[in-house]
Amino acid sequence: IGWIPFYLDRCDRHYTNQKWLRRDFGGRLPSEVFREHSLACYVTDPTSLKLRREIGIDNIAWECDYPHADSIWPDAPEFVLNELNGAGATDEEINKITWENACRFFNWDPFAEIPRERATVGARRAIATDVDTAIRSRKEWARLFAEKQGQSA
Repeated sequence: IGWIPFYLDRCDRHYTNQKWLRRDFGGRLPSEVFREHSLACYVTDPTSLKLRREIGIDNIAWECDYPHADSIWPDAPEFVLNELNGAGATDEEINKITWENACRFFNWDPFAEIPRERATVGARRAIATDVDTAIRSRKEWARLFAEKQGQSA
């Protein structure tokens, strides 16, 4: 997300500097159009989170990138909260970045199936005690899978 403030500044500058091109965004600047139609996701970006208001607080959505190598799973909730607290984010900003912005952008109600009180990190973890969150090498996963299937690795 760190590229966004520079990008918006440049877009607006070129738009206003090159009026002779007769581009028309309905009386709005390109940065305003971006903020109306874009959602930018990030996995970890502690420095850029300090620019969250310049980026547009309603345009930022956090992702944990599971199951890719860049993921911060299984400690993603604690990681993102620590990073947002470190940037001085308010509770309202944290809610927007961690779930509200994505839900608004995709017109999705996360509580249509699961009540809000049962959708917290703690509540979901409490019902998933059988989920193994250990970080293992591929070789170790293959060995465990083979054992489960009654085969040798």
